[in-house]
Parts: sequence; C-alpha cells; structure tokens
Amino acid sequence: MRRPPGCPVEVVAKRPGRSPHARGSWYRGGMRLLLGLLSLGAAVGCAHPVEDTLTRVREVRELPMPFALVYDERSEVLGGQRIELGRDGILVRSRWRPGFAPSLETPEQLVGDAEDGPREPDAVDRAQVPAPAIRELAALLVRLEAWEQEMAEDEIGRLDDSRSRLTLRVDGGESRIWEYSQDRVRLQQVKLALERMVDAHRIATPNEGVDEAEAEPPLVEAGDER
Repeated sequence: MRRPPGCPVEVVAKRPGRSPHARGSWYRGGMRLLLGLLSLGAAVGCAHPVEDTLTRVREVRELPMPFALVYDERSEVLGGQRIELGRDGILVRSRWRPGFAPSLETPEQLVGDAEDGPREPDAVDRAQVPAPAIRELAALLVRLEAWEQEMAEDEIGRLDDSRSRLTLRVDGGESRIWEYSQDRVRLQQVKLALERMVDAHRIATPNEGVDEAEAEPPLVEAGDER
C-alpha cells in the first residue's frame, strides 16, 4: 500500500557522546523503529482519503453516501457507455453507438471536458440504488484498491488503445485510474457490478412495458380527420 504524499515522517535525532560501536547499535535500532513507524503510518494514519472513506461506508445505513463515482469506457470510434453514481444513490447509464461518442483528448478527462462538448447519448437508463447495494459496491472497491493506478503505459503503440476510466470522489479528494479496455481486469468487475445495479434497481419510464396497441393514441387536431 502506497503512502500518499504529504504524510509526516518522524525523524530520529542522533544522540551525542557515544562510542562508535554504541552509536552504530543505536543507529540500527533507531532505523528499525523509524521503519516500523513509517509502516504504521502508511497502514493507519496516512491512508488515501478515498480508501478511508470507502472503508467507513460499511457503517452508513442510509443515503446520502459519502462518495460518488464515474465509470467511463467511451471511445469515439467504438462508442461505449458512461455510468455515474451520485451520493443520493441515483445511477445514470448513458450509451453511445460506435462513431457517435464524445471524444476525449486525454484518458483522464471526464465527460463534458472535450472541446466539442458532450454529444447526446443514444440511450439513458436510470436507477435508484439503495444503501445496502452501495455498501456492497464500496466493499468491492476496497478489495480491488480501486484508487490505485496499477496498469502502466505501453511503450509500443496499440491498434486499440481505448481505455476504461474510474473516478472516485470523496470530501477529502478524489482518485482517477484507467485500464486499457482490452486488458481491463479490476475495472471489468466494477463495470459488471454497476450494470447489475442498473438492471436490479432501474427506474421505469412512463410508457415502458406498454404495448403500442395499448398505448394512448395521439391527439388529433380538429380538421385533421380523414
């Protein structure tokens, strides 16, 4: 587990008036103590703010949640989807056909950051996710350490260099990670979990599930009858 920048480092001062042998023993003991303190600080006192928040989500019994996320796999050529989960439990999935997704200049940009502006998605699904389901998602994110960037840039070019991206936001900060879409492992698990949420808690549209023959006929203006 990495120690975030800015965590305090405790320095052990050198004690004067010792023999070389005593100073060497004291130095070795001090270094062992220092390494122990650093390990303890990294594990307890210097956790990433996203990690700390997600770990505490298990204690949250009702909405709103203390974090939000955006999963984005859109490619200008291949299309794709963007899934956003708000602190109020509202989940929105937007999907684009190949060739119609907004372009992103860099993998770290979010929807709406592109110069050409966001294009309208071809389909939008909404869900109201309850607190227990979000706690399960948070447990998955902690297990995957989804705030840590693990995949490295390829030094050689790829035919398909499209990426999947995950942004996690909490009060104390945010994290952004990515994986090549062809090789994604952790983000594939996040994607599947979010898609299951959409299917399980989807908010139906007013005419959804109504057969066209049963739907209310359109109004006809006077004089338009044939």
